[in-house]
Amino acid sequence: MAKITKFNRTNGSLERIQKIFLERLKSLEEELGVTLTNSGCNFDDNTCAVKITATIAGVNPNKNLFIQYHKLYDLALTDFNRDFIFKNKVYTITGIKPSRKNAILAIEKSSKKEFCFHRSLIVF
Repeated sequence: MAKITKFNRTNGSLERIQKIFLERLKSLEEELGVTLTNSGCNFDDNTCAVKITATIAGVNPNKNLFIQYHKLYDLALTDFNRDFIFKNKVYTITGIKPSRKNAILAIEKSSKKEFCFHRSLIVF
């Protein structure tokens, strides 16, 4: 495996180091009872700070924010994990990120990718 000589977005070094860190730490998940996820990194040419987030296994951190903020977005508590259709694709509401303009988090069922929606786009 080639050594990293410079951190930048174009040479693949950031993705590579984040992937390796997460792979090596994954063995600790079961032992500690947590789920580890890559939460990005900060870098310059010579340094890279990788952020790994640990969440208690089985806990959805987005659910707490949904419970706290659902009324601001005219959603009911029962709308958590509720499906809706947007542009002929089915999405499931998974949380709220109140700091975002498009604050409603949803996962597309077919691709399992997470997207952010403005409340006006969610119709049941």
